[in-house]
Amino acid sequence: MIIEIDSGAFLAAVKRAAQIIESRNVPILQTVLLEANGESLAVSATNMTQYMTLAVPCTPELGSYHRAAEESAPVLDAAAVDASLLIAAVKPGKALRIEFGNEYINLVSGRRNVSLKTLPAEDFPKFVQEAGESYDFTLTPEQLAGILLVRRGISTEETRYYLNGICLHQTANGLRAIATDGHRLFLSDVAASADIGPDRYIIPREAVAAIAAADWGGDLAGRINKRVVSFEGNGIKLASKLIDGSFPEYERIMVSAEGSRAEFTDFAEFSATIQKTAIFKEAIRGVKITPEDGGYAVESVYSGNLVQDFHECRPGSVEFGVNARYVDDIAAVITGDCTMYQRDGASPILFLPCIHQAGDDLPAVQVILMPMRV
Repeated sequence: MIIEIDSGAFLAAVKRAAQIIESRNVPILQTVLLEANGESLAVSATNMTQYMTLAVPCTPELGSYHRAAEESAPVLDAAAVDASLLIAAVKPGKALRIEFGNEYINLVSGRRNVSLKTLPAEDFPKFVQEAGESYDFTLTPEQLAGILLVRRGISTEETRYYLNGICLHQTANGLRAIATDGHRLFLSDVAASADIGPDRYIIPREAVAAIAAADWGGDLAGRINKRVVSFEGNGIKLASKLIDGSFPEYERIMVSAEGSRAEFTDFAEFSATIQKTAIFKEAIRGVKITPEDGGYAVESVYSGNLVQDFHECRPGSVEFGVNARYVDDIAAVITGDCTMYQRDGASPILFLPCIHQAGDDLPAVQVILMPMRV
């Protein structure tokens, strides 16, 4: 079979699918599966945990069927091709013809002609939806963005594997997403009218990254059960196994909006002050925060080096220490006005966007941060 396809769209799909491929010694897992189906070419990749398929419009060359029939040759419309070789072979900006042959694929772009060996399409691992009860739901782009706000809190500590993702479950307000590494906790509630059952699901870090990078182009349809979550939209299908573990009972460490209260008109500016003060803290980067009239004094001492600064705001009454990098992560999701609550210097700190004060809407995200000794 022969198809014609836009080389730019095809190359973009191959590169996007190839991002989930892991370096393994299994040849078939280093390939992308190409499947021509009428006026669409499906480009698929997997690492046995995630499975991604992207659809690219194409035009089949009908004459290829007749020539194959006359030559009594099999008409092939699927093949597994080494992803890195395929990316190197395609010349962007030119019309591309793809011919599926027996044990090869031929790429013609202008006067450039490349033949690549293939592996049998039937050897490519297929995604199988796990048996059991599944729940379907729909997310708008805004709701998906709200869920993804918490991903900065995902742990990278492999020993506590159950923290290596986003926990998603249903509450009375809609869907709740939580991520924590034990030092800080990011939580977001989105008012999605979805029913995903009573379970708590942990979407792994790699799948979260793939979901965030995909161009869904609008609303996306989701399906989830105890083992697998999948999303589909704008010609993209992404499925991932869930982390098989129990997420901690985070409700036990939830902090209420009470105690010492500080208000920041631009939390990003406060974070910038902390980052500049922590320049000598190469590893821990602990910074001491002391309330004064009209703001906070910010201080960092390391190996005899001293940096002091001041940030104007409405300060609270508690002196505390923080990890500068963690504050920077908070400023990435709470970019404007922010309110901070803390009972004392050893208690968890609650950060809320100021929209929460009006009581009209759920906060886009809330963050709980553990203080540190400085």
